Amino acid sequence: MGVKFIRIGRLDEFNPPFTRKEIAETIARLIEKHGDGFVNKKTPEQIIKDPARYFLVLLIEFDDGAFKFLPLGCFAVNIVKQPCALLKSVVIRREYRGMGLGKKIIEIATKYALSQKPCIEAYVKPNNQRMLHILTKLGYKIAERNKKHIKLVMHKNTLIEEIMKHLQKLKI
Repeated sequence: MGVKFIRIGRLDEFNPPFTRKEIAETIARLIEKHGDGFVNKKTPEQIIKDPARYFLVLLIEFDDGAFKFLPLGCFAVNIVKQPCALLKSVVIRREYRGMGLGKKIIEIATKYALSQKPCIEAYVKPNNQRMLHILTKLGYKIAERNKKHIKLVMHKNTLIEEIMKHLQKLKI
């Protein structure tokens, strides 16, 4: 039995063993194959132009003296221009859904975004009940609703409140 771990990083943070182009191609393929209902699919060239925005979630296994790499998902966080950061393109491979990985990825993305900005927004299609459930469970609040999307927002103080509630449940 080998050693397994998950690595989350931006385009440049996997270099080596992978080039920026290889990581960008992997992210583009994940969005293409597993990004259910995504309208704005990205090309590797578009991803390379904005390397700070895109993150890859990679399962790394070391077994029998060799490394194996499996891309599990990806996400994007836009932290420029707007007053709030924007969570985008959260994708988990279909065969790894329902295991809590999406929730963990969104927690990590949210913490990162709120370290850069006072709030984070996410836009979700009304039929994406799984994503709506995860975001509201993590403390995101519905700010706007229309036929095309539901806008959810979390502010820094909301994250602190959610952490305190969790700690109280654990009696720490």
